[in-house]
Amino acid sequence: KETLTLLSKSMNVNLNTAIHFNVKYETVLFISSDSTYLNDDIKTEIQALIPILQKIFLISKKKDIIDPGNDPLYERLKRYSGCRSVLIIPCFYESELTGIVLVGKKNGGFDNTEKNFLIEFTEFFSFAAKLGMSLELKNEFEAKLNQNQRFETIGKLASGIAHDLSNILSNIFGSLDLIKKKYTLEPGVEKLVANIEHSSIRARELTRGFLSYGKPTTKQKETISIKSFIDELSKSIIQTFPPEISFDVDIEDNIHKTKGDSTQLYQVILNVCVNAKESIPGSGKVKLSAANFTINKSNKIRFPFLPEGEYVCVSVEDNGSGISKENLDKIFDPYFSTKQKESVSGIGLYVSYGIIKAHNGHIEVTSTEKLGTKFEIFLPATVQKKKETKEITEKIILLADDEETLRDLLAELLEASNYSVIKVSNGDEVLKVLTEEIKADLLIIDHHMPGMSGLECIREIKKLKFDFPIILSTGSTHFSTTLNLEEENISAIIYKPYDFDDLLKKINEII
Repeated sequence: KETLTLLSKSMNVNLNTAIHFNVKYETVLFISSDSTYLNDDIKTEIQALIPILQKIFLISKKKDIIDPGNDPLYERLKRYSGCRSVLIIPCFYESELTGIVLVGKKNGGFDNTEKNFLIEFTEFFSFAAKLGMSLELKNEFEAKLNQNQRFETIGKLASGIAHDLSNILSNIFGSLDLIKKKYTLEPGVEKLVANIEHSSIRARELTRGFLSYGKPTTKQKETISIKSFIDELSKSIIQTFPPEISFDVDIEDNIHKTKGDSTQLYQVILNVCVNAKESIPGSGKVKLSAANFTINKSNKIRFPFLPEGEYVCVSVEDNGSGISKENLDKIFDPYFSTKQKESVSGIGLYVSYGIIKAHNGHIEVTSTEKLGTKFEIFLPATVQKKKETKEITEKIILLADDEETLRDLLAELLEASNYSVIKVSNGDEVLKVLTEEIKADLLIIDHHMPGMSGLECIREIKKLKFDFPIILSTGSTHFSTTLNLEEENISAIIYKPYDFDDLLKKINEII
């Protein structure tokens, strides 16, 4: 009765901790199909048991006590456990082998009553074990869902603020470009202008990071060779690593390609590698790996927000100081850092998370304090397509923007690049210019204008059957996922604040 009571109590267990106890002369050991848990009282090393456990799993085909006979591996198992007799009972749940229960007796053997009880007990134990796994998976799923909802809310707030900042920064950049082109600056003034430009560039990158948080960019159609990408990235990383920290690269043969913004992905992986380096107080190692990965029914619970299919997994692993459990839930929050303020660098994990999400991917982090951290970045696999090239010519541009200062600045910059510019302030004026048969080779139109929006104007142009390329300008990044550019007759989307050199390059490519 005492044995029955203690065995029954053991069913209330956590499957991710050791399942073991001693009852008088008995020793119990549970082995799951993917992990092994040993009684602390059994003085042995897991490596010594591996060949025994592998063989046991191979012969566990039926719901009965396994009879290993005089197998030498069985004798070794008894010797390692310190028991004279050991029963090996497979655990099944809905015909699936989930693990094995080993019951060892230090003195004597097991009678039929004990054997029958243990077989019956194992059936209940299998159910309890499976229930424990299901509860853990449920809790993990809920935690990921809550984290995802928190990031969505933060992203919307940040995007709204960044949208207003982008217009201000566009004016600053336009003014700086005109100052440099129109005036000869004294050395002291030139240095001040350079400082303003440097700070503005930093502000623009931060603003774009918040604007694009969790949303794809127009560069997402670029096909990226993972091998070439990581080879190039590794050259930069190695130069920044001190000699006492080794940096290894491991890329799977025939690695898939992916689609995305190579600049953003470069920043993300570089940032993770730098963080890994900085987590190592003295000597250590960082490993950058890339491998093909498939999400299917068997592992879908681990990736609740990703569709099944082929992915590329880029991982960065270090043996540094690790991340505490308390901080692990905060590392993707904006501005959270365990570093000193003066040592903070890179784009931050908050923006990194948003970039990967924008690429329809996912980041997972596992870490143990004093042992190290592993970041896994999952990106959808794709097939490379050839890029189209277009002839560069000088044309007439119709420019529509309700922000007068920005409109005038942009027009002046375009004219300085030998384009003719017709300026208008709203969608009605665009239609008026076109119906007056004034020729335009390209329309650049802002979406957020009073009255008729940029997109509504583009649709009216389509109804009137005008045929020329159109660039939609906006401070919001959601259009790249909600719009079919070809159906809407939109050649490209540009985001505020503008990089005028990039804008000119895009215009030349289009017309």
